Amino acid sequence: MIQTIILFLFILWGLGHLLTRIVTLPKNAFERNFLRIGLGMGAFSVLAIFFNILHIPIFWFIFLLVAVASPITSLIKKEFYKPKLQFNKENVYYTVVIFLFFIHLFIFLQGAFAYPYLEDGDPWDHARSIRFIASEKTAFEPSVDREIFKFMDPYPPVYGIIIGILYQIDPTMIPLLKVINSLMISLIIIYFFIFCKKFLKDIDKALVATFILFFIPSFMSHFIWAVTLPLLLFFPTMYALESIKDDKRWMYIAAVMIAAILVSQPSTGLKICVMIFLYWLVKSII
Repeated sequence: MIQTIILFLFILWGLGHLLTRIVTLPKNAFERNFLRIGLGMGAFSVLAIFFNILHIPIFWFIFLLVAVASPITSLIKKEFYKPKLQFNKENVYYTVVIFLFFIHLFIFLQGAFAYPYLEDGDPWDHARSIRFIASEKTAFEPSVDREIFKFMDPYPPVYGIIIGILYQIDPTMIPLLKVINSLMISLIIIYFFIFCKKFLKDIDKALVATFILFFIPSFMSHFIWAVTLPLLLFFPTMYALESIKDDKRWMYIAAVMIAAILVSQPSTGLKICVMIFLYWLVKSII
C-alpha cells in the first residue's frame, strides 16, 4: 500500500512538473513540490478524460510514462532547481502544517478502519466502477441501453479512474478506497494553508486559518465519495487564480484546474465554479 501511494504521488508530481514548466514556482521546497502534486491532480483529471475519449487504455504505466517525461527532460537539460532547506519561520510553519496533515490523516484512517466494511451507498458503487475500470481499462459504460454503473459516463468518472489505476497495482479494494479517500481529504489541509498564505499575504494569519479548518468537526468525513476530489482541487485552483496577477501564464494552469473541477463531480463541481465566479466578480470590481 505504501509503495502504491508513493507511486501515485510521484505520478501527480511529474504531471504537475509538466504543467508548471511555463511558470516560475516559489523557491520554498515544501510549497514548490506540494503545488506540483496538487496541480498534478488537476492535470491527471483532464488527461484521464482525454485518454478515455480517445480510447487510450486507462493503465497506470501510461500515466507514469507521461509523468516522467518532464522531470527527465529537466534532468537532461540540467534545469532542476536545487532547493536549500533552511531553518527559518516559513519552513517551521510548513513543518507544523505537515504535522497537522498527519494527525488529520491518522484520525480519518482510524475512523475509516473502525469497521471492516464500506458504508452503504456511494462507496460500494465506486468499488464496482473501480473494478471495471481497472480490468477493462476504460471508463465507458459497457452498455448504451441501460446504466450498469452509477459513477461512470455520463457521470464524471475521474474519481473512479484515479483509484482504478491504483487498484491495478494494489488489488485490495476496501483498504485502498479508505486510504486514498482519507489521503485526499487530509491533503486539503496543506493546500488550504498554501492558498491562504498567497491570498492573505501573511503566513501567520494563514497558519491560524489552517488551525481553524483543522479543528472544525464538520469539515468533511471519512465517507467515500467523489465529492472529495473537487474539494482537493479547489485550493490549488484558487492559488493559480491568485498567481495570475504576478504572471499571466498562470491563467493556462488555472484553466486546466477549473476544467478538472468540472469533470470531477457534477454538483460540487458546479458549486465550486459559482464560488470561483464570485471570486472573479469581486476581484474585477476591486
